[in-house]
Amino acid sequence: MISQPNGSFSQPGSAAFLLASSILFVTPARSQTVTDIDGNVYNTVTINGRTWMAENLATSRYQDGTPIPVVASNTTWFNQISGGARCFFWNDSALVAQDYGTLYNWNVVNNTRNVCPTGWHVPSDTEWSEMTIFLDPTVSPNAGAVGPGTGTDIGTQLKEEGEVHWDVGNTGTNSSGFTARGAGYRRSNGTFEYLTAFAYFWTSTYGEQSKAWIRSVNFNDPTIARFILDRLYGASIRCIADLSTGEEEIPDSDLLRLFPNPATGSVRISGLPEGLVDIVMTDASGKQVQRQQLNGTDRRISVDDLAPGVYVLSATMVSGEWHARLKVE
Repeated sequence: MISQPNGSFSQPGSAAFLLASSILFVTPARSQTVTDIDGNVYNTVTINGRTWMAENLATSRYQDGTPIPVVASNTTWFNQISGGARCFFWNDSALVAQDYGTLYNWNVVNNTRNVCPTGWHVPSDTEWSEMTIFLDPTVSPNAGAVGPGTGTDIGTQLKEEGEVHWDVGNTGTNSSGFTARGAGYRRSNGTFEYLTAFAYFWTSTYGEQSKAWIRSVNFNDPTIARFILDRLYGASIRCIADLSTGEEEIPDSDLLRLFPNPATGSVRISGLPEGLVDIVMTDASGKQVQRQQLNGTDRRISVDDLAPGVYVLSATMVSGEWHARLKVE
């Protein structure tokens, strides 16, 4: 471990639809990568019907081609009161940029030129909450700047597995595919802290007193922290695809989502109305291999007993019937 947290912020088949989303209803398939204005190519992941970058942003320019200055000096970084700035941990791009991306101050996030690729944007506080609550219903969207992190295992789901980009003792499993890495951050005074121990992600939502909302995970904590941070800090950015680009908005009543997909262990079902639901799984030959009834809000099924392959999940309720394909690995 490089350093210890201080008291200030210690809280913590080939069908394209199977690869991009578990929605069976017809929506245009989204590419598995996105490319920024510099030509950097990022893997993506679809969570709760929204497509996120699965890597930290590393662009040197806004969407219109305007450069974002690299600021190495601590004094100059602190004095970027209204201007956008970027940097690399320890000011060493060769060492960290490829694995951890770039750190940006919030003035970059707040710039109307848009730092994300065309058709993408920096997610709002609400969009972050929607994603994390989908993965872990115990996450609180109203968690504040003090106290422990929120959720039961959301940090574990978001973090990359192993200790290549995290400290020894990392709890990550990356079951979400989000692949968060311990990119550390830069304080408003210019000092760098906690590479491989913390990951800070900007939201586009202003907080108060020149601060903005952020999300943070750390190596040995299964939760996620939500708090406001001075806009002069340097943090990572994950972009999210616009709903209006390459994807038609569909009413919630028409959605059936399975996550993760492909799956091992268990699968969460989302997009159904409240009430009792009858779940039937059939294999490629149409043979029923599993049936059960679920109620409540946390709807999960086990796939431990299913052989690898593609299945059809049918959900039947008084109000209708839904279907989705699930790949078990």
